[in-house]
Parts: sequence; structure tokens; C-alpha cells
Amino acid sequence: MPYKMRKLPNIPFYRVYNSETGAVKAFRTTLENAKSMLRLLRAVEHGWVPTGSPGRAGKPGRAGGRGGSPGRPGRAGGRGGSPGRAGRAGR
Repeated sequence: MPYKMRKLPNIPFYRVYNSETGAVKAFRTTLENAKSMLRLLRAVEHGWVPTGSPGRAGKPGRAGGRGGSPGRPGRAGGRGGSPGRAGRAGR
């Protein structure tokens, strides 16, 4: 893990940098933001790709995104929603 964090002298801020290349990724940032940036840089280094959408890992019963997955029981074949919606009300 080449990314490191170092406290700046005489001020309560930190610097995030690559210890192998010396490239500074963040200068004069708070401790919380520096830790967050370290997690981000290390995740990207290990293959994580930011998608811009929030994660759904901790929510039970969620397939992620809109619409249901095709194999889930009680769902209308991958279309999402309940059977009483979208054209089925008149049957």
C-alpha cells in the first residue's frame, strides 16, 4: 500500500501522498477526509470502480437498481412492481 498520510506541521491538517512516487493526492485536509481518501485510493488500487450510485449490500431483499431480477418469486418477470399495476387493473 503505497498511500500514506502525514500531519502537517503547526496546523491541524494532513497530507495524503503516494510514498513510492511522491505524488500528493490531498494537501491541507482534515483527519476524517484524509482517512476517507486513503480508503478510496486503496480500493481503486485493488480494482474497485466508482459507479456513482450508492451501495445496496446491507439492505435485505434488494436486487440493486430499479426493476426486479428475473428469477425472484412473486415478481412479474424482471419488470418490477406489483401485479396490480400497469395494465393489470382492468382484468
